[in-house]
Amino acid sequence: MDQLQQILIKDKINYNVKMVKLKLFFLLFVSCASHLAAQDTIIFYLGEKDFFKSVDSFLPEFHDTLPDGVYIQYDVMRKDRNKKGKHILVIGQFKNKLKDGKFEINHYGYFKEKKEWRVNQQYICNYKYGVKDGLECNYYIWYGGLSRKVMIFQGEYLVGKRNGLFLYYEYGSLMKAEVYNNNTLVTTYNYPYSRAFATRV
Repeated sequence: MDQLQQILIKDKINYNVKMVKLKLFFLLFVSCASHLAAQDTIIFYLGEKDFFKSVDSFLPEFHDTLPDGVYIQYDVMRKDRNKKGKHILVIGQFKNKLKDGKFEINHYGYFKEKKEWRVNQQYICNYKYGVKDGLECNYYIWYGGLSRKVMIFQGEYLVGKRNGLFLYYEYGSLMKAEVYNNNTLVTTYNYPYSRAFATRV
């Protein structure tokens, strides 16, 4: 690959970083109309695993097919379901028995200054017809004078296949960029010492 091609690809990476950030803004603040459109809301609680095929402590994964509805898991045991202050751990919708729309996994930390639990890490993945389609991302939420979200990972899927940029961060700084075409890795760039791509959204 000649120098001009490398420059063009790096320019494309810089442009797409900005575009992915804009898409993330949209996903974070868009209303949950798609969730509300479901016929049923299925509530379950901490320790209940019937709807998961994988119960990884960080990224629990729903079964591939489930009855239609919005599935919400709260961070309390069923016996404590009427207590105030419970938080959503996992939320996602099934349509025609397949994953559809945005799936969200939240992790919480206790903040002494405010004496409350807050989301400190979030994973988001979009599905269509049961496969990943659209943005997948994972980020920390730091609290201080101003709250800010710091990316860990983000990538784009098209009909279940990696397609486009997959970006990997460390402390908000871009460390690696991969370019995929139809699930095939085209090229990889590493930025081991770069702070130029630090992203906050």
